[in-house]
Amino acid sequence: MAIISYTIQNILPGVRIATWSSVTQADTCRPVVCPQYSDKSFQVYGSFGSGGEVVLEGTNEVTSPSNYATLRDPRGGANTIDSFSAGMSQVLENCYQVRPRVSAGTGVNLTIVLLMSTPTAYSNAEV
Repeated sequence: MAIISYTIQNILPGVRIATWSSVTQADTCRPVVCPQYSDKSFQVYGSFGSGGEVVLEGTNEVTSPSNYATLRDPRGGANTIDSFSAGMSQVLENCYQVRPRVSAGTGVNLTIVLLMSTPTAYSNAEV
């Protein structure tokens, strides 16, 4: 079991991308602290192997988090962010820490990308 750290890219003022690479069913992804980025989208691609599933989780615990909740998309109801195939979702909740987790499958090898932005990032971007 490996702890998978993320890489950060600063795209524009107020826009960052966190990427976890080569994530398998045996790994734990290090959470990214991102409460200042209220707008988030989640993308996953790669090999889902046999029965692979990935969820996006968040917590408001600051130190040694152990109580993660599966995050939801803004379509309403209990639309949790879980994926059995490549795709992208917007994230409804703005929590202190966010991490992906492979919750099922064998032979999984995924790249998981979280785009984070501040509400004012778009007014600062050059068009």
